[in-house]
Amino acid sequence: MSTTTGKHGFYLLALVTACLITTGCGNKKSEQKVQYERAIGQLLGEQVAALAPSGGKVVVLLRRGSGEQEAQRNQAYLDGLNLGLNSDSFQIQEAGPDLSTVKPQHQTMVIKAVTEGWPARAFLGWCAVDRDAVAVVSFIEFPYVLRARTLSKLPPLFACSTTGTKALRILASQGAIRTAIFARSGFDKEAVPPKKASAEEIVRLRYEVISS
Repeated sequence: MSTTTGKHGFYLLALVTACLITTGCGNKKSEQKVQYERAIGQLLGEQVAALAPSGGKVVVLLRRGSGEQEAQRNQAYLDGLNLGLNSDSFQIQEAGPDLSTVKPQHQTMVIKAVTEGWPARAFLGWCAVDRDAVAVVSFIEFPYVLRARTLSKLPPLFACSTTGTKALRILASQGAIRTAIFARSGFDKEAVPPKKASAEEIVRLRYEVISS
């Protein structure tokens, strides 16, 4: 009887230990993810502040309405952005898609947009919500097709995206986007940012950064 109880106790201890280790690893990865997202926001904020030292309105494109993880990611971006702007003279105006308001018949379009990029017309509409803005900072999925001539009519654009990488690269090289940030292939997933690293040094561990 005592032997069986001892075995059960051992298995229970092993299970609890495994759960704790898994949770710890998950928390660590989550913290690192937030650190990178905050660094992206800070880097773009620093660049906007350099472009407009007197401050002004900044349109920030965020995808909202699809859960807690998304809300946490958006908060990390905004925390970093405010850290980079480092001034009360900037006013942030949020824009972008709200998935909580999407009608059932449009779900397929939304799924495609999240994986392949938002339609250019919708993206440009969000960018143009305030044409007096000193900059637009986009953290949403970038369209695959967008022309430099069209962007020239909008405030200076800074963008980080998981989609539209080719378009981001081309538009940044043409000067149509001030800064483009996107994941680079082959980065070290286990790389831990140094404690005293700058926002740009942290971002470049996992992302390509192209500035015009």
